[in-house]
Amino acid sequence: AHSMATSALYLEWANDKKPRKAHVSFPNFVKMFDLTDKETAIEAFLSLISSSVLRETRR
Repeated sequence: AHSMATSALYLEWANDKKPRKAHVSFPNFVKMFDLTDKETAIEAFLSLISSSVLRETRR
């Protein structure tokens, strides 16, 4: 399981408003955080996109 601090970092990335910003997609997420464990990465990504803190426009 990922830590709360890590989740906060993921949310910060996902909610970034910069136009150059990569869209919140699984490949971008994995690349950005250099996630090597597939199961952990999928779990973290699903947790991220289901978060109520994540703005609708970023999904």
